[in-house]
Amino acid sequence: MVIDRAFVVVPVLAADVGALEVCLEHLVAAADEAAAGGIPTTLLLASVPGADLDGLLGSWAPLVSLVDGVDVVLVRTGAPDDEQALQRGAAEAAARCTAPSTTLLLTTRAGVTVGPDWISEHARHHGAGARASTGPVRGGADAHALTANLAVRMDAYLAGGLRRSAWTLLHAVTPVVGPLRISLPTQS
Repeated sequence: MVIDRAFVVVPVLAADVGALEVCLEHLVAAADEAAAGGIPTTLLLASVPGADLDGLLGSWAPLVSLVDGVDVVLVRTGAPDDEQALQRGAAEAAARCTAPSTTLLLTTRAGVTVGPDWISEHARHHGAGARASTGPVRGGADAHALTANLAVRMDAYLAGGLRRSAWTLLHAVTPVVGPLRISLPTQS
């Protein structure tokens, strides 16, 4: 199976806006690598009320427009929290998808840094038949959210809706793509 499309959903709270610049830098690099390998990628920033992204996106739009196969789209969700923003962003990705069995739906968070091969590694894994995977990310000192680095084929998302409990289960039981690079807090 060949993965030939990717959507990355990033829920953005008002408190996340400051971290989004670095996140976008890495996401655009990963999307550029994926697009160069034949996987056009759309980054969907699913904002909640109070997350003012217009200035940031205004500065990124000219740069991203120069990269073939990469788009950044703002989805104003009206959602009260990041989990609901994630779900609304995923629904937006599903509405834009034309080939669910060859499309990846990936999630990350504004405070997480992905490597340049993040999307491509997930695509290779899914090309070998996986329906879901987790992968390497770098977080801050806190544990990353369970949906910070998950990829599912769009057909799996559409079949189950993937409510919060399903995202958690998929994160727990899916194989890790590449070396795991997250920071977890120590327990006292």
